[in-house]
Amino acid sequence: MRKRKGKGKDGEKTNEKYIPPPDIYDKYTLQAEGIRASFTPYGASITNLWVAGYDGVERDVVVGYDNATEYGREGREDHTGGVVGRYANRIANAGFDIDEVHHNVASNDGNNQLHGGPNGWHLRKFNVTSLSNNSITFSLLDPPGFEGFPGEVIGHVTYTLSPYTWSVRMTALSLSEKTPIMLSNHVLWNLDGFGNIDDQTALAHVLYMPGSKRRIQVGNDLVPTGTILDNRKGSVNDFYSRPKFIGKDIYRSLGNCGLRCKGYDNVYVLDKHDPKRHPIATLASPFSGIALTIFTNQRTVHLRTYNVEHGNMPLKFTQGPTRLAHNLTEPTTSQNVVESHLHLESIPAHEPEFPIHSGPKWKEHRRHNSGPPPNAPRMVQKHGCVSLDLLDWIDGINHPEWNGEGAGRQIFGPENGAFELRTRYVFGVVGEGNGRMMEAPAGEKDEKRKEKKRKEDDGKSENDDDESVEKDEFQIVKPDMKKYYNFDEGMDDGFFDDYAQYEVDDSKLALEDGWKPCKEFWLSQITWWPDEGED
Repeated sequence: MRKRKGKGKDGEKTNEKYIPPPDIYDKYTLQAEGIRASFTPYGASITNLWVAGYDGVERDVVVGYDNATEYGREGREDHTGGVVGRYANRIANAGFDIDEVHHNVASNDGNNQLHGGPNGWHLRKFNVTSLSNNSITFSLLDPPGFEGFPGEVIGHVTYTLSPYTWSVRMTALSLSEKTPIMLSNHVLWNLDGFGNIDDQTALAHVLYMPGSKRRIQVGNDLVPTGTILDNRKGSVNDFYSRPKFIGKDIYRSLGNCGLRCKGYDNVYVLDKHDPKRHPIATLASPFSGIALTIFTNQRTVHLRTYNVEHGNMPLKFTQGPTRLAHNLTEPTTSQNVVESHLHLESIPAHEPEFPIHSGPKWKEHRRHNSGPPPNAPRMVQKHGCVSLDLLDWIDGINHPEWNGEGAGRQIFGPENGAFELRTRYVFGVVGEGNGRMMEAPAGEKDEKRKEKKRKEDDGKSENDDDESVEKDEFQIVKPDMKKYYNFDEGMDDGFFDDYAQYEVDDSKLALEDGWKPCKEFWLSQITWWPDEGED
């Protein structure tokens, strides 16, 4: 990075780092092999993340806004893409005690505080302190008393791209007195980039969280009760015994995430794990073939399935089936795609006559048409995305009894170090071949592959030698898409059409047999977690 040479206000020489301005959309774009992403200083938010699927099509897989200034709009209630803090998730009754002194903070969720209050870190404009082709660092100085929190806190957020990987590091240090600190980033994922004309939801994504055998019980207001529940094998909350379609149990989940809530808005406690070697979650899509594997040093994961009844987030110009159909690549400065691009005026951004991927009308349309209906929505639909926030035990500052159960430290002062979050999001393609996305960290060898290599004949491909195992890379394979639609009726009346009927008749998986051809193949592709006894 270039240094700015010249004279300061008092005539002294200065060697300040020169940070180039963002683009016209207030975004900075980084790239590395197999991955490209854009970020904005508003909330230190991720705005776009492009990775390719099995077919080589690059997809923008995070929800967000075309114009980055929307992230800093006063009064914005969503936290999409941003850093949430100073304290992530909820603080019961908007208060807590430190050294027998009670502190009240600003409430913005009934009587509780959510994600740092009405003007949390997700709405604040960070400074860019470092920038390169593949890394950017933001900083924020949070003054004492802001939103009611004691102490002055300096926070740094660094995003780095490496081959097929997005790495996040957040640190925060109290400069004056003890204060609660718990940061996270609120990313909403759709690994199809909303490019699946048959399904604009994330219900057909597959999720596997092998260490999530417990969850934090919450009341109707989603505030912890203090009780830690076991997730019974085979239950709605079982994502640990084997990978599962997110939508498999969602229509029998009424009340699972609060009063009258159907879906997931739950915080799962993670078993003790090595953050460098053991992934805490894998999310994958059978449509795009994109698989996301998450490594973190945090102790819980908050799963949310965007349970709003009517979508209130627009698709970005870089997303949706129309983007693929029209080969649209340039973003727009307007949030209303229809007004900015007249050739899309036949696709209004409002509630459609029949939502994508549900009911007889949709099936009738698909019998006679290969594309989306003329009034396909340009909005994120209910269950259209999924968030997997990484953080510590929520509201832990009001539950000291959890300290012996695995909760981490949440009160930080100048004398006891800084808060630190480290997370890696690793992308690959799952499909036929080796049947899984494999990571080969530097210095770590895959003994099974080496043993197989020793047993094979001398004529071998280059991909099976020791050198390829040593590299920090992923085995990218292209799946046979026919496997996903292995039904007698053919592709159009296959898995996705059968899946739509769950929403229509709420039959509690009456079509379980219809899942099997896709399910058995797809789940076999990502059940790669080590067997018991393996390291």
